[in-house]
Amino acid sequence: MEGPSVWAIAERLSFLKGLKIEGVSGNAKVPKEELSGRVIKGVYPLGKRLIIDAGDIKAVIHFLMYGSYRIDERKEGQVPRLSLRANHHEINFYNTSLRLVGELPEGLARSDVLSPSFDREKALRALLSCEGEVADLLLDQEVFGGVGNIIKNEALFLAGIHPQSLSRAIPPHKAEELIRHTVVFSQAFLQRRREGKRLRPILSIYRASVCPSCGSKVSRKRHGVRRRMSFFCQECQVLYK
Repeated sequence: MEGPSVWAIAERLSFLKGLKIEGVSGNAKVPKEELSGRVIKGVYPLGKRLIIDAGDIKAVIHFLMYGSYRIDERKEGQVPRLSLRANHHEINFYNTSLRLVGELPEGLARSDVLSPSFDREKALRALLSCEGEVADLLLDQEVFGGVGNIIKNEALFLAGIHPQSLSRAIPPHKAEELIRHTVVFSQAFLQRRREGKRLRPILSIYRASVCPSCGSKVSRKRHGVRRRMSFFCQECQVLYK
C-alpha cells in the first residue's frame, strides 16, 4: 500500500481522536494490550505507515502489500492482526505489521512526499549524489516516504526518465522535475482515494501495454537492488548513464 492510501485511511479514522481504547485483541505478537485504557491523541500517516498515537505508546501499522482494515465489521474467516474497540466502534487491521514504540524519530514528516514539510532539497541532494539506479532511490522511504511502485513508475514516465538511469547522471533540472512529478502525482493519487475512485484514469504507464505518448510497446523489467517491476517507454524516457 502506497502513501496516499495510508493518508486516506488516516483521514477516515480521524474520528478516533479523543476516544478511549476500551479493548484490544488480534494475533500480532507484540504487547498490544498495553494500548488498552489509553486515550487516542491522534491518527496520522507517515509515509507508508499509519500511526495511532496513544500518548506514550504509539502503534505503528504498515500495510505491506496486501494490508487492509475494516470499521465496525470483520472479514469472515480471518483473525485481525490488531483490533481496537473504542466508544462502540471496532477497527480491525488485517495482513499488516504492527510495532509499538514510545517515541518516533524526529523529522520523519520531512521525508513524506505528501507532507507540507517534505524536504525537497534533501531529495534533490540524494538524487544528484546517489550512485545507484533512480528507480531504487525513489523507493527509499528515508528520502521519498510514501512512494511505492505505482508512484515510482508514473513519476519517471511523466519526467521522461528511464528507470534504470543512474541517479547521479540525471541533469539537475530533470531531477527537480522528477521530484515535482512525484509530489503532484502523489497528490492526485490521494484525491482519488479520498473520493473512492479507481486509479486507472490517472495512470499513464503503470501496467500499460502501449505508450500513451508515442504508441510504442511498453517495456517491463525487474531490475536494480530492489528487483521491483518497472514499466517504461524506451522512446520517451531517456536513459542517463
